[in-house]
Amino acid sequence: MNIKNNKRGFTLMELLITFAIFAVVVTGMINVLVSAVKVQRQMLADQKMVEEVSYAFEYMTRAIRMAKKDMEGTCVARYANYNYTNGVFSFLNSEGNCQQFKLNNSAIEARISANSSIPTGSFFPITSDAVTVTGLSFNNGGSSWASGGAQSKVTILVEAQSLVGSSSINFQTTVSQRRLNTSYE
Repeated sequence: MNIKNNKRGFTLMELLITFAIFAVVVTGMINVLVSAVKVQRQMLADQKMVEEVSYAFEYMTRAIRMAKKDMEGTCVARYANYNYTNGVFSFLNSEGNCQQFKLNNSAIEARISANSSIPTGSFFPITSDAVTVTGLSFNNGGSSWASGGAQSKVTILVEAQSLVGSSSINFQTTVSQRRLNTSYE
């Protein structure tokens, strides 16, 4: 008696080829997923960097916009609006206290002298460790720091770098005082 086996299965070669194709497809999908996660992480770090610098800009511009002329010369030079020496930007804020900004250890820091027009007290950070500030400078925006007739302007330049990846960006804004340069009584 002759019995024929009609059951036919996959050969070893067919199974190996199928497995190899499956492995290539899965590896490609994993690489796409890993790349998407890296891009998302970079975008979140960049967004955090922009948020941090925007907050610092808002904080500094609000204070500088309301600055007073130093009529006694205790915070900055007499009759001056601002002073920028040795990396420290100083001015009298709207409450008559000496306020300062500087870059220290990759963070923008501020100091407000409590109830004093003389620079005293400790600096505190206004940017977090989530961003590395690589540069901070203040320019007089074409006006004099001790502006007599022209309205005082300050241009703030900030260079920041993201902690994830190597994204860096330069920010710039110009601020003018809201108060006119007149004698304050």
